[in-house]
Amino acid sequence: MALVSLLVFPARAGMNPTQAVIDHILYGTTKANGKRTSGHSYRQAEREMRTGQIAFPRTWSDTDIIRAAFLTITNPTSLRITQQGRRIYAYSTVNGVQVATQISVRGKHATKGATITTHPIGGVGVLRASNGKLTPVE
Repeated sequence: MALVSLLVFPARAGMNPTQAVIDHILYGTTKANGKRTSGHSYRQAEREMRTGQIAFPRTWSDTDIIRAAFLTITNPTSLRITQQGRRIYAYSTVNGVQVATQISVRGKHATKGATITTHPIGGVGVLRASNGKLTPVE
């Protein structure tokens, strides 16, 4: 997959860094403090129902989600740089879904390459967990 050169995320020992990013985007990870982050596939959001968790449309496969990440990185419609140049946010719309990708270019993760996560921010079929159910993001 062409994402190998674009996606690097701190991986668990023995895990391919690209697979770590994909797992983070789709299924989420648990931080050292026990807090869950990411996990933006519909199936994962449906399982966890973390308040505020946002999910790609139910009809999107894991491949569709990773393709949207790739398209957002390679052909963003807009970019925003924050935190003294430490993070770049790339935005695009893919099949009616507004997508945001975060790239960390400086800091503790940058020594291993860019840290990336991707999530939907709105559009057709995007859902957010609230009060134990997934509701459309308007």
